[in-house]
Amino acid sequence: MPGVIFRNAYRTAGYGSRAGLNIYVEDGVVQRVGEGVRGGELSDWVVDCANRIVSPGLANCHTHLAMTLLRGLAENAHLEQWLSRLVWPIESNLTREQVRAGARLGLVELIRNGVTAFADMYFHEDQVIESTIQAGIRILASPAVLDSNAQAGLGVAESVLTGAPRSPLLRLGLGPQSTYSCSQGTLEEVKSLCDEHGWRVHTHLAETRWSQISCEKQTGLRESFYLERLGLVNSRLLAAHSVWITKQEAELLGRNGSSTVFCPVSNTKLAEGGVSPVPELREAGACTTFGTDGAASNNSLNLLETAKFGSLLMKHSRWAADILGPEEAWRMLTTDGYAALGFNPEKLEEGSECDIVTFDAKSPGVVAPGAADPVVLLIYSGGRAVDSFVNGSPVMLESRVVNLDEEAVVADYHRATQQLTEDKNP
Repeated sequence: MPGVIFRNAYRTAGYGSRAGLNIYVEDGVVQRVGEGVRGGELSDWVVDCANRIVSPGLANCHTHLAMTLLRGLAENAHLEQWLSRLVWPIESNLTREQVRAGARLGLVELIRNGVTAFADMYFHEDQVIESTIQAGIRILASPAVLDSNAQAGLGVAESVLTGAPRSPLLRLGLGPQSTYSCSQGTLEEVKSLCDEHGWRVHTHLAETRWSQISCEKQTGLRESFYLERLGLVNSRLLAAHSVWITKQEAELLGRNGSSTVFCPVSNTKLAEGGVSPVPELREAGACTTFGTDGAASNNSLNLLETAKFGSLLMKHSRWAADILGPEEAWRMLTTDGYAALGFNPEKLEEGSECDIVTFDAKSPGVVAPGAADPVVLLIYSGGRAVDSFVNGSPVMLESRVVNLDEEAVVADYHRATQQLTEDKNP
């Protein structure tokens, strides 16, 4: 079994600020934590953590990973215009090779930002699954489902999931894009398939006032209640955005054990005019998490940046400096994020399964007095990931991504985007 000893941890996120701490992990499970802990003679890796913050891995709970292909190409538009005029026309012609190239670049970006698990919703999702398993991080893979796109038909999505490999890194779900892009019949089929296979449902919920109004006009119900009527509001629902929801909808989601994803950077950039009611969702019992969304609407897959922005936005919009503090945001990034994706919740303590990331604690923007809480530093000051271990195996060592050739990934990406531009402007 692979074993790794993290020696002389300067600070740990989730285990206090104790210099000189050693953490021994074997086969992805924390075996021992303490100042005198040794990993034994058979440790496969020894990580010197002096001047590093040791942390559970981060979970990015809403992405469209291959949207790195569209980074900077769709700007300055509200969601409905952004989708119909800018994004969907490009996406309808994406090839499997292009999606693979975009996803692999996204994987490198996630890893470099300390992400060890993520939820994805996109086309040609088999390419994303294959690339993610090769990279060595965890994924909730949700092939996109839209009635208007042949690449995203329900039959295609089902085929991808039933043909997916078995892997401890993989969880499966269907990704009906929204209530406005999927008919009632499609959503009913999604429910039937997910009930049959135990798959999760990853969808956009109440992202804009427009989507809520559209749903009410067509069904007489707000989006959450419409999905409830179809049997989709349960513990397997991952509801991205959840911006324009009422307290009653928050209570509905919480009562049914659903998970929601706070995507503050994307929501603000697309001028959606509201802020997800995270405090009410958490109070109601919903599992709340963070997501960057895709690189076309966020431009970055920097999850710590998203968490800082979300925390500050919540304080600002509620006139409450003590709301959504660092500890709560950290749970959303780690323990709650893993639970929402269907993986065992992480804890940096003995007997717990835990993916582990180290962050540089000596760069000028993070250096702080010894009494400073490492969680506060990472949420408000950010951090550069240095090492990353998932399921006990290395994903990044000394800032070098282990399982993907970065130079080749970037070269493939540029070839894919050059072809995309040529196709758009013949």
